[in-house]
Amino acid sequence: MWDIGDGQPKVQHLPYVRYNYSVPGNYTVKLKVDAYWNKTGSRYQSPRTASYITDLKVLDAVRTIEVTAPSSVKVDQGTSLSVCITGSPPVVLCWVMVPDCVAVSPTPCHLVMLYGNTLYLNYTFTSTGRYCLNMTARNDISSLQSSHDITVSKGVTHPVFFILPCATLIIISLGFIIFSVCRPHRSAAKIRVEVWMISLFPLLVCYESAQGSLPVLVLGACSVYW
Repeated sequence: MWDIGDGQPKVQHLPYVRYNYSVPGNYTVKLKVDAYWNKTGSRYQSPRTASYITDLKVLDAVRTIEVTAPSSVKVDQGTSLSVCITGSPPVVLCWVMVPDCVAVSPTPCHLVMLYGNTLYLNYTFTSTGRYCLNMTARNDISSLQSSHDITVSKGVTHPVFFILPCATLIIISLGFIIFSVCRPHRSAAKIRVEVWMISLFPLLVCYESAQGSLPVLVLGACSVYW
């Protein structure tokens, strides 16, 4: 009698059993053997019973490798990729990004040990064109290869990268013009030169007195400056 761990014992006379496990995991397999045989010189059959037990680990083969990537991939920008593998861990994944999808043999790859089912990658493409993400996944019972195409295009430069330098240049130019116009100018000192010219001229005045007319000499002064 076979008990293969699914809760349904099977009785058969063959020395082996065939069974397909639908779910991977750890199982305990039990075998009970009942045998009868005749003793020497006796007509009676003597029953003998023996039991065997063992642990069985059922693994799921690597069946698919699925890659999730953005629909638009730009050059010089970090791109997030996810690789989902259906199969029992641990899984050894070997991946390489091949430009123009032309692999040079032998091509070294990045080895990653997965104890789950998903690997997250962040990759930056340095040039435009077509790339192929080549992958090989294997566990203890199977191996699978897959490839994923990625097209990388030029990134669009935001207009702000042109506006900021231009605005800075304009502000500097305006500041220079305002400074040139409004700064105090040094003018030549105006020196006022005064030249005094005094000229004396005689005035003859007649003064009437009791003694008669007497001449009087008067000096007049005239000053001019500039």
